[in-house]
Amino acid sequence: MRQKNPRISKREFFFSKKVGKAIAAYEMIKEGDRVLIAVSGGRSSLSLLQVLRYKQGRLPVKFDILAYYIDRGLDNARCNLLERFFEDNNYDYIIEKRDCKPEELNTVLLEAAKKKGFNKIALGHNKDDIAVELFFNLFFHGKVGSVEPTEVFLGESLKIIRPLAFCEEHFINNYANANNFPELRTGRPKEQDPKTMVVKNMLGLVSKHNKDAKTNIARSLNNINFDYLP
Repeated sequence: MRQKNPRISKREFFFSKKVGKAIAAYEMIKEGDRVLIAVSGGRSSLSLLQVLRYKQGRLPVKFDILAYYIDRGLDNARCNLLERFFEDNNYDYIIEKRDCKPEELNTVLLEAAKKKGFNKIALGHNKDDIAVELFFNLFFHGKVGSVEPTEVFLGESLKIIRPLAFCEEHFINNYANANNFPELRTGRPKEQDPKTMVVKNMLGLVSKHNKDAKTNIARSLNNINFDYLP
């Protein structure tokens, strides 16, 4: 359902502007797109849901959104709170019960999008996630790579988009606090991993000396000098 554009605060305006830059830079959303927004219950996904509904009234293209939550039957109270959040804020949503493991969630998302006729899946990864994933892979898996702002699946008929790619985590948290979003997720398994915390702490230290460090890390993924690689 396309929503009328509400009045927003200055904080919301700048958040929306950052998201808009990412959408434009990677051509994430086009006319007629049907976007399935993967909601985990965390503040990033709730912020993504709200800002994309706002963008429905701002972007020069028409697109549909639907909030999608996978209920694995582990926390009925959280599921009920999330359903109430959707209802209270008039979001179109689906809560689907699935018996699956954490590593199977992406497969479930892809299957759901294809089955329900969506051509885009929006995920809440942000600029911090991109930087953390890059160094995690480098330090602990011996490979260079990270999550990308856009990824294509199923012969380009389905695309994963990450509209928060230009937003830092603290910026998203401030936005969520300003909007009184509930924190309905206790943390992804990888976020609680000691190795991940090592990387996040390292990036936090670097960022104290260079406020553009995370931006430069994300930019470097599209600025690889292959002449200096073996």
